[in-house]
Amino acid sequence: MKHGSSLRRSGRATANETRGSHAQPAAYQPRQLGHISTARAAPPGLAPWLLKPASQHLAPLLAAEFNAWRRVGCLPPADALSAIALVPKIATPTQPSDFRGIAVGALPAKLYASVLESRVSEHVEAAGVHAAGQFGFRRGRSAEQVVLVLRTVVDSCRRRRRQHLQQQERRQQRQHSGGTGQLWAAFVDFQQAYDRVPRTQLWEQLERLGYGGEWLRAVRALYAAVPMAVSVPGLEGQTFSSTQGLKQGCPLSPTLFALYIADFEDRVMAAARRGEQLDLPVLAGELLPPLLYADDMALLATSAAGLQRQLQLLEEYCAERGLAVNLRKTKAMLLSGAETTEAASQLVRRARLLYAGQRLEGTDSFKYLGVLFHSTQPIGESAAGARAAVARFAAAAFEGRCAELGLEAARLLLLLYHSLVDSTLSYCAAVWAPGLACTAARRPISGGSAPSAAEQQHHRTLRRLLGLPQRAPIATKASCRYTSPG
Repeated sequence: MKHGSSLRRSGRATANETRGSHAQPAAYQPRQLGHISTARAAPPGLAPWLLKPASQHLAPLLAAEFNAWRRVGCLPPADALSAIALVPKIATPTQPSDFRGIAVGALPAKLYASVLESRVSEHVEAAGVHAAGQFGFRRGRSAEQVVLVLRTVVDSCRRRRRQHLQQQERRQQRQHSGGTGQLWAAFVDFQQAYDRVPRTQLWEQLERLGYGGEWLRAVRALYAAVPMAVSVPGLEGQTFSSTQGLKQGCPLSPTLFALYIADFEDRVMAAARRGEQLDLPVLAGELLPPLLYADDMALLATSAAGLQRQLQLLEEYCAERGLAVNLRKTKAMLLSGAETTEAASQLVRRARLLYAGQRLEGTDSFKYLGVLFHSTQPIGESAAGARAAVARFAAAAFEGRCAELGLEAARLLLLLYHSLVDSTLSYCAAVWAPGLACTAARRPISGGSAPSAAEQQHHRTLRRLLGLPQRAPIATKASCRYTSPG
């Protein structure tokens, strides 16, 4: 069995090999304005709507200013300042823990960070420095891809288990199938992942990876002073300094965090090469490393003992790196290896998986990156219902927005529906929809087959959009689809 990863594109670069274009002075590119979010208001200063039309003219001036920041080693106070707003996590917040602090930085600082991110990401991808299992905020990778990887491994394990059970039946054997075809998972949630990163250790890690010199000097200028202004009633104008963690809302932060934890995969694969019982699943003939999407981690193993050993490695790693795992949100799950939900839950309870001496809570379903995985159901069945539930909220927002804007033109209504509802309903559909189609094809033809929950939500909203009764046949809705508004 190969100990490499089928997800890796190239080998890791050495420190000397990584000295290159990323260490050169900043070169501002107008296209980087397109990566800056305009949805949130930044502190007073340059506004995106003003800067974008003049980007070609302002580019040389911004490049000169950014290079000055790098040389001086800090940002001007006005550009370094971030404003913190409290956003409620629930509908009726009653205590401080019900709020989430959102920091919004100044636009010039975001542009500066975007330049640094673009420069280092191109080199990191070419040199293969990222963890092979990292799919978050990388060019050419997406949440859909990592969900597809997980779905592929789950299907492979379930297929292997079915084949084993069929062989037992043919041989008229009744012994217990044991762990054949099992797939265990620990979905790890880091507690305040970005906020806990020790900056000194981050700089050391970047140096070890070879990303020091002028580029690191430019990055450290972002963190020379990190003043935060509180925008909460009664506390306006009060500021404090942040001395730990990565900046929120900064284009560079996801890449910095990914580089900070990139060597955890190396530690896991090295343990596998030493012969430790990690029981990593196999994909395309190679061992599959931990799956990562930014700070979302999924540990996978074909046995409970292998998953427990991976959790121990993670515990040791977090202790060294100053990170913490949120045990309340971290879940253990048996994705393959049980015939019923009750049997899967019982196996997880018996496994008694521990992290830092505390038992992980088991679950029979988990929403991984927005896609629901179930311990026994095919992904098409579990994911479609979950997406339909989310789409109901999107449909309510769509109707409220239409009423607010007074929209009546069918073309505008359909465009807004596609933007708000269809995009939500079809999220990662390339992964789960084929399974849904196969399930529908296996339904009895006599009497017709009921549409899935996702299809029902789609039909329900379109009936309202077209002004049809909710019991109107689908054929009626289809005949109205291409009717001219005039």
